Amino acid sequence: MNAQEHLDVARQFREISRQLAQRNQTAAGEMLWGVAHRIIQAINIQYGIIPAGRPLRRGTVVRHLDTQHLTTPRLEDGLGAVGRLHGHFYNSNLTEERLAVNIQEAETFISDLINLPETLAIAPA
Repeated sequence: MNAQEHLDVARQFREISRQLAQRNQTAAGEMLWGVAHRIIQAINIQYGIIPAGRPLRRGTVVRHLDTQHLTTPRLEDGLGAVGRLHGHFYNSNLTEERLAVNIQEAETFISDLINLPETLAIAPA
């Protein structure tokens, strides 16, 4: 997949997460993890932060973006939120209150990622 295709899938996942949020926060949270993963993957493909053929390290890409845009700790905190949602999908380890907080933090993180110049250069909204 190329960067544009990853962003297209991210948009589809985001819409699904919005639909799921009304019925099942756990599944919505997992979709948000997928959205963030796809956007980070698109940015990495477009800009070669991690060379092709090497495993994607989302944290490395986010730290690179933080350095470029001086967003620390906001992006890293957002990455933590989507990671907790991903873990909760498999482990059911968040209370309903913490799940809702992490979903909100993940939504903010995704909005931040979408509005980065690197993302906008791939697919203007």
